[in-house]
Amino acid sequence: MELIGIKIKIQSNPWPEMQAKMKKRSVQMFTTGWFADYPDTENFLQLFYGPNSSPGANSSNYNNPVFNKKFEEAVSMQDSPARTKLYEKLNEYLGDEAVALFSVHPQGYTVKHGWIKNYRDSDLHYDSHQYLNIDMNKKEELLKKL
Repeated sequence: MELIGIKIKIQSNPWPEMQAKMKKRSVQMFTTGWFADYPDTENFLQLFYGPNSSPGANSSNYNNPVFNKKFEEAVSMQDSPARTKLYEKLNEYLGDEAVALFSVHPQGYTVKHGWIKNYRDSDLHYDSHQYLNIDMNKKEELLKKL
């Protein structure tokens, strides 16, 4: 930034203090992260929907009336190629206007026992344990081999 004539003062904050500053709109630039709560693009795009601005989930306080209108249209649609196309257009808005710099997604690894059934690998594992089954016969068989 210095090379293009912009001076930046970096201030480190404990997470609770940073959250409070974001809610009060008292930060200019910041780094944060988001993991999907449910498997739909809307879960990420809602972070840039104007009415969700601080103290809501839209900490960037991005508020583009065209984006907002298209977002409202998309979330009212059933899952379809048309909705996917609209989501892609919304993503283009974010890229064209450089609202955020998207960076990385951590890679995770899972090790499970051979007697666990109904396990599906996913980044959305909230409360998925309730759907797991244990094959007790298989468990006994495998434990004998240890």
